[in-house]
Amino acid sequence: MTLQIGTCVTLLCLGTFGQTGGQTRSGAPSSRAQGAGGSIQGRVLKSRDKQPLAGIDVFLVGSTQRPPARTGPDGGFLFDRLAAGRYSVMLHPRDGYRVREPIIVLREGQKVADLRILAYTGASISGQVRDKGGRPIVGLVVSAIRLHGAGPRFAPDRGGIPTSTNDLGEYKIQGLNPGRYAILAETRRLTVAPKHWGDNDEKLTLPPPAVRRVSTYFPDAATLDLAAPIEVQEGQVLEGMDVTIAAAETFCVRSRVLGAGSRSGQIRIQVTSDLYMGAAILAQGELAVGSGFEVCGLPAGTYSLLASTLEADREPQYATESFAVTNRSLRVTDLSLRPLIPLAGLLTIEGASASEPLPGAVVINLNSISRPLIVHEKLQVQVAKPGPFVVPAVLPAEYWLNVRTPTGFYVNSATMDGRDAMREPLHAAGRELHIIIRKDGSQLTVRAVDSKDAPVPGASVLVGRDPLPFSYTFGDLVNTVADQDGQAAFPSLAPGKYRVVVLADTPADPASAGPLFLANRIKGETVELAARESRSLSVRALDRRD
Repeated sequence: MTLQIGTCVTLLCLGTFGQTGGQTRSGAPSSRAQGAGGSIQGRVLKSRDKQPLAGIDVFLVGSTQRPPARTGPDGGFLFDRLAAGRYSVMLHPRDGYRVREPIIVLREGQKVADLRILAYTGASISGQVRDKGGRPIVGLVVSAIRLHGAGPRFAPDRGGIPTSTNDLGEYKIQGLNPGRYAILAETRRLTVAPKHWGDNDEKLTLPPPAVRRVSTYFPDAATLDLAAPIEVQEGQVLEGMDVTIAAAETFCVRSRVLGAGSRSGQIRIQVTSDLYMGAAILAQGELAVGSGFEVCGLPAGTYSLLASTLEADREPQYATESFAVTNRSLRVTDLSLRPLIPLAGLLTIEGASASEPLPGAVVINLNSISRPLIVHEKLQVQVAKPGPFVVPAVLPAEYWLNVRTPTGFYVNSATMDGRDAMREPLHAAGRELHIIIRKDGSQLTVRAVDSKDAPVPGASVLVGRDPLPFSYTFGDLVNTVADQDGQAAFPSLAPGKYRVVVLADTPADPASAGPLFLANRIKGETVELAARESRSLSVRALDRRD
């Protein structure tokens, strides 16, 4: 996958600035970057009327870390003494403006001038959350769930910053990018109640269903597929998006957590659901190892149980189990606490000797599914040569696999227990993960242009196989952002036939790339790449009028 510099969570990115040297608040260079001679100079303008935006903070993300520069009366800013590399420009959310984070590729000593950054006001959605009787509900978390339609590999994510309803049940979500959203009001976390029973507790009667309030999508839907989507434009203010909390049959789940050997102590229990990326925590509580527990109030759906030890001075142990609730309460199999496990693998270069070195590292990364990240998980490994490798610390659970290769290489296959690990989740408790890469990859450079053949900086460039497989993976569809010269490079493509789609004013990320590519592929350019071929191609950027 070709990664965009600016795809990290905005607040986390901004949190890294001001801690490292490079530039003062006014844009003057510090002494820590004296050896670099590149610079980026530009202006921040309002996208609608092209008027300058003065007095706002501009952040530079990339090869040289900098504190922010504040724009002058003409919207101008300057970052100098920069090392060569890739950069992106961002604005602080508190200023109320957003940008599409243009990519700047800076060569050694290059001075980029007259860069235009078009900023737009983030959209907002507001309304009230009420019960069936019209009474406001206080203290519920409300989120805007982005509807990207990209399938199971990419869970829905939350746009803007989630908010809570006030004493009148009102909410307001701000700073939204354009797109389709579903508004979700989450009911309060459920209780993890201790339950003491023996090994034959299956004979105990499980609680009957109970009707209660459940997390609800706008306007009154208990499930995402019944939600009414909301289309948001740049800077739009949508009011009156009221949510009526739904009531549904809910059920109980029981289980028990067993320690390894004679282990004792306290554990944390979480019940999670994939309402959005990172998983929503529906229930959380603490109890002793060996205790049974019960969680009631779960509507029909798919969930994950996660148990983790709490002692800071002992090796952490975990247990996880997925389960589905249909039309009755259920007993989930006992959870057994265990340390995290290594995942063994083998990297092979097809057609090359086992001793042949790689020109760069192969980066192997696992992404968790339907649960929060665990602090002790170590899910990434960089492999410098063919042969065995180990992903250091994983749960015996399902993950999505992502592999990034050096220039000219691509993943030919990745299998585990006879399954295609690139197109379906792998289970980390399985046998060896075998990744085969080839070194006859093609390189494609795309120049995004307008109808007058002028470059289109910041355009979204998508390159997908033609035809795109129904269950596509990272190697089948890649995307990036054109740099200041309208250029986008794809250095590691498998030989074959591709379609190239360029979008002038529609941002794309890995989650939205698939739907955007399929919607516009017929308007794209076709290119056939031979093994080890290097090709350049100019493609007209599509705008919203197309």
